[in-house]
Amino acid sequence: MRPGNKKRKTAPPDELFERGPLRVARFGKNVVLQSNWPEGVFAEMQRQAVEDLPTVVRTIDALVHEIASLVSLLPPEQLLLRAWWELAHRHLTIRAEADLSWEDGVAVRMVDYIQSVVAAVPPALSPQLETTEADWQTLRTKVDELFRKVNLDYQICLSAKHKADDADLDPHFEEFRFKAQGYWCNVRGSRYQIHYPPYLSDVFLPHSAVLDELFGLTGEQFIAEITKLWHTLTFGLRDTIEQFDRFQTDTLNAIRAKLVTQASPLQSDPPALLAEAIRENAWEHRQTDLLGRLFGTDLFDVQKVTRLPQSLVDQLAWRPGEDKDFFAEGDFSGWPLRTWPTSKRPFIQLNGRYYCFDLYSLFDNLYRVMQRLIMRLKPEYQETWNRTQQSLSEELPFKYLRRLLPGASEYRNVYYRGETDSGHAGWCEADGLFVYDDHLFIIESRGGAFTHTSPATDFSAYVASLRNLVLKPSTQGISC
Repeated sequence: MRPGNKKRKTAPPDELFERGPLRVARFGKNVVLQSNWPEGVFAEMQRQAVEDLPTVVRTIDALVHEIASLVSLLPPEQLLLRAWWELAHRHLTIRAEADLSWEDGVAVRMVDYIQSVVAAVPPALSPQLETTEADWQTLRTKVDELFRKVNLDYQICLSAKHKADDADLDPHFEEFRFKAQGYWCNVRGSRYQIHYPPYLSDVFLPHSAVLDELFGLTGEQFIAEITKLWHTLTFGLRDTIEQFDRFQTDTLNAIRAKLVTQASPLQSDPPALLAEAIRENAWEHRQTDLLGRLFGTDLFDVQKVTRLPQSLVDQLAWRPGEDKDFFAEGDFSGWPLRTWPTSKRPFIQLNGRYYCFDLYSLFDNLYRVMQRLIMRLKPEYQETWNRTQQSLSEELPFKYLRRLLPGASEYRNVYYRGETDSGHAGWCEADGLFVYDDHLFIIESRGGAFTHTSPATDFSAYVASLRNLVLKPSTQGISC
């Protein structure tokens, strides 16, 4: 301490207590956690975690098998309908992200993971006709336990194993591996929902001609129909309840008017009065439509919500048990760490109808799903797709910045002296500069596809994608 300086005093915590191996101190709204383990306890815990890894893997395999067996027995429409309504009910009480809990995450998994299991597991020879409350609670408990095991127990044991195998293991790289796998299993939603319609326009309008050629609808029509699904899965419940309230008001008014104008012999029979009012006003279709959306599956029926052509809908849908990869032999069979069927096809076909229960699987993956589909049907379009994607990746940053910062100056395809990819000094190019007030934005985009493989099954490909699509343009921008 230098002369003249006073030693800073630290205010005592508002609260100090110990919970197991942790010492917890609270300073106002801030909470500080500090390990409180005696010497050698952590090392013993790590040794035990390495020893427990095979047991944890067997436990997860058993849970996956139990979930698959139960799903194969139960009617998938009832499962997915129950899952969606439970998710919607939980979302009704959410006002901010801080309100979300682990249970809300499980509710999402009961939609997307269960739909993936339905797509990958053939139905039982003698399935049940109904899903009981006990069946649902059993399934939900197993899905909850599965994701807890994969996200916590397995990751703790795996990191301990990696550390035991490599004394020089980079802890930051290991943490990145853990976060990558956690993101893969749990995080959904690549953009704000209000951005879905303009995003669809940006990426699909340039491919209007090939969409028309292969499926008989233009880019504008494709975007309009997909947007209907977004609106229905986001606002459909609210809209339906409002329309049902109006329907109740209209029918009650019709019954009152009839009772006022004439003495009806049906006065003592309310159901008959209601049926007569609906029949006289030709509201049968209106009633059927509302009941189908409120109590049936019409809210998720792709062919009732949209006019997407049958040929396209069929290509975007799995039938129960059709996907052969998710539960194929090998590591992580049926685990959330594999590539989920919902990321490859967002719809599910059940009893001849096509359904979309999962908003996030649809919009997070639609661009790549359509790319793979178009390339399979028309391989020679690959070069055109790549050129269009490269052009979009260079144009869209400027388009979005112009919206956010109107009046800015922009300079495209800027050349400068710097270090080239070969490591020698020379002329380099940046996609552009964006100048607003006293701020300079260096724009360098990278076209390409991020690997579709899981970071658990091919972590090297995951890292290579980050180096190519994030690190390279970032490094080029720094050297500009």
